Amino acid sequence: MRKISVMLCMLLCLATAWAQNKQVSGKVTDVSGNPIPGITVKVKGQKGGVSTDISGNFSISVPSNATLQFTGIGYEPVDVNVSNRSTVELQMAIEAKSLSEVVVTGTGVATDRKRLSIDVASVNSKDFSKSAILSVDQALIGKVAGAQIQTPSGEPGQKANIILRGVNSLGSTTPIILVDGVQVTDITGLDIASVDRVEVAKGPSAGMLYGAQGANGVIQIFTKKGGRNKRTSVFLNSKVSFDNAILGNGGNLVMSKHHYKTDAQGNILDQNGNPIAPAADGQWPDPAEEDFNTNFDLANTKSFPAGLPLYNHLDQAYQQAVSYSNSIGLSGGGDKSDYTFTFSRLDQKSVLNNTLTRMNLSTNLGFELFKGFTFRNINQTIFENENLLSGTYNVTDRILFNPDVLFLGTNNNRFELLNSFPWIDFRSKYTGTDLTVVRPRDENQVNVLSEPDWHSREGKHTRIINNANLNYKFPKFFELDYKYGIELWQSEFSDMYKNQEAAPQVDAAFWGPSNRGSLRVDNAKSTYQNSLATLFFRTDLEQDFQSRLPIKATTQISYDYRKLKYNSTYSQGINLPQYPPAIISTAEQKVSGDGSLEYITFGYLVNETIDWGNLFGVSGGFRSDYNSEFGDQKKPFNFWRGTGYFRLSELLKIKNLTDFKIRGAYGGAGIPPHEFNGDYYMRQTTLQTIQLGDKTALFLANTAGNPNL
Repeated sequence: MRKISVMLCMLLCLATAWAQNKQVSGKVTDVSGNPIPGITVKVKGQKGGVSTDISGNFSISVPSNATLQFTGIGYEPVDVNVSNRSTVELQMAIEAKSLSEVVVTGTGVATDRKRLSIDVASVNSKDFSKSAILSVDQALIGKVAGAQIQTPSGEPGQKANIILRGVNSLGSTTPIILVDGVQVTDITGLDIASVDRVEVAKGPSAGMLYGAQGANGVIQIFTKKGGRNKRTSVFLNSKVSFDNAILGNGGNLVMSKHHYKTDAQGNILDQNGNPIAPAADGQWPDPAEEDFNTNFDLANTKSFPAGLPLYNHLDQAYQQAVSYSNSIGLSGGGDKSDYTFTFSRLDQKSVLNNTLTRMNLSTNLGFELFKGFTFRNINQTIFENENLLSGTYNVTDRILFNPDVLFLGTNNNRFELLNSFPWIDFRSKYTGTDLTVVRPRDENQVNVLSEPDWHSREGKHTRIINNANLNYKFPKFFELDYKYGIELWQSEFSDMYKNQEAAPQVDAAFWGPSNRGSLRVDNAKSTYQNSLATLFFRTDLEQDFQSRLPIKATTQISYDYRKLKYNSTYSQGINLPQYPPAIISTAEQKVSGDGSLEYITFGYLVNETIDWGNLFGVSGGFRSDYNSEFGDQKKPFNFWRGTGYFRLSELLKIKNLTDFKIRGAYGGAGIPPHEFNGDYYMRQTTLQTIQLGDKTALFLANTAGNPNL
């Protein structure tokens, strides 16, 4: 009888406890109405809990007077008392500074910065300078600790030299560039108006995830997205910038006194004893001077004659450059979609009076096709035109074979103007013409301000970058992600020197390889593909298995494939006729050439991350890369890494100590072999071609390939 009474009492207690629990369900979204998966929902002060699914839904059994705690990386934590409710519809706001506190680059998965054991910097678009920043690389200057980001010149479109880890190889120091997880070939030209944030990973332990590409570091650009159930919003941004050459000394180098020989009226004399004056062709004679080898007291003490105009050559050499940047966009979304469209135009001038025009059309479209399965397509189309006489970098970046040696020496040097007699007007014209004098002084130099009369060049680029992303999140544990990116880039260059046989000073000076002119046309086309398939396996022992151990683990397995295909052609005609049109077919001498290459690399990655709450964590990974540039293509290059952190601040609990962490990392990463030598086939013994009469023959190179390089 006593046993029956005890059992009844226990059942009554259990029934009472069960009656005090209730089921609470609901949905968690962001401020734009987008469902947030992976938010931890648990009773405050207790272990365990559940996570929201792909649609942001959750269901949990709680005591009747419980307070639910909602937490997630990148969002402000929220407490909700559910004593009088059984459903919760919650909007979670993005945590202050979350974009700089959560990183993806170099970690493989979104990671709270306090759990980070590698060196990754994050720059939000809101942190970009408020001045007229015209490019993404400019926006990073001064924003990433330890990084050296410099623009070599003020030329429009000039890309920055970026060194994230110092000079650590004999080859390139350029980091790889990712846009929303997919690699592109160049950061130049990307639309800054479409950028949401930029992450920069500098260490080899971060670069290891990118294998034979990542030794110089990684810059990843994340573009702006729309929001679910968000009304269409329009944004407009317009900037203007004024650029001036830094001249110093008040911007004036005009001499106030001179030491040349003069007549009784103070006129400066030439070598023949006549007052100096330009010849009929605009060329000035040199003034007569005292012999300073015998007259040691010679000094600039004489005033210039009132009738001799003097010119500020700095004003003639450089102009104020006014540039305009305008962008307009709209974003929004429906119940299962979001969108962003951006159009930007840049009109940029240089102090040398050249112009670059760039137009960017960007789209970011996201769709939830069914529960857990999303598709996103990101596209950016770039149209660029420029007439930069000194735009050498635009050519050499795109023309890998047979570059125009003459163009590489294009004169944008203004020293001649600054080292000349102050009475010479470098903007003077030949009598009865609009042509600038080519040789205003009897010396072996040409007047750079006359170059536009005889030399013109144009560059046109059409570049399309597209990134398609498929993602499926299983109800628990697994996530599949596939990204495919393709970059199509077409470049055209035209470089022409007019026929100058009838020019006034043709016997003294001319522009180009011949006074009869030349025309060269270059075309380059490249296709770059990046395919990335990833499987994630995530576990949370507290939530998934009701364990008391606060362990979270993420396993990442990836296959990464890249392919570059490039070809270029050129044709050139020398000695053009005086009559139009100036075309290569009418030139006396004609030459042409081409070049092509194909480059493939692929690799496998396994990476494991384990965290014990917020206290400590470790990660380890392995990547194996195969590359068409490796001499023995069957032999991969393997890279390892291991990282760890320990947050002492979790133990010390000092009020004003926000974070105190010890971290360490080891990793290896590589640089593609061609980066060392510029020759895509040096590691392989390949046949080369030679012209024999009217036939083409093959021969073995004198230097054999070395597969061990």
